[in-house]
Amino acid sequence: MKFDKNKVTIGDCCEIKKESIKPKPDTSYICYSLPAFDNSKSPEFVDGKDIKSSKLKLQSNTILFNKLNPKFRRVWNIKKLNESENNICSTEFLPLKTKKGVDQDFLYYYLYSPYFTALMDSIKSGTSNSQQRIDWKLFLKQELLFPSYEIQCKISSILRGIDEKIELNNVINNNLPA
Repeated sequence: MKFDKNKVTIGDCCEIKKESIKPKPDTSYICYSLPAFDNSKSPEFVDGKDIKSSKLKLQSNTILFNKLNPKFRRVWNIKKLNESENNICSTEFLPLKTKKGVDQDFLYYYLYSPYFTALMDSIKSGTSNSQQRIDWKLFLKQELLFPSYEIQCKISSILRGIDEKIELNNVINNNLPA
């Protein structure tokens, strides 16, 4: 599919991979959950007996997009996972795998943008303010203008460089004497 200056949908760019798994007791899992994201943006190591519900199997090169209360911008760009580990994520995430011609980092930055966050917040629904969710079917129908793959890579490279500098500054600041 050619994306140059085309208006495409999120569904044209990626697919949702939802393979359910019921965690087993006495088995260790690496769990990407909403609390783990909120606490440190690091997955938790959990024994299956402590996991009370089904989860989704997680693969390398996946973007996790939070469907619960989208205004909080919980978007996780998962790159390399140890595939021999039991990697799972909350069912409150939409696990997205990019299609050919789509740079994963570009799509991540787009989904993480304030613009897209506001858009998703406008289509949420639910019975209470604390349990507002987006419908994955509406999510996949959202349109965007998509540049060529080469331009996607250039944009994501610039944004990744900025993120790396911010992270380095945070490390430096956290190690300064009080």
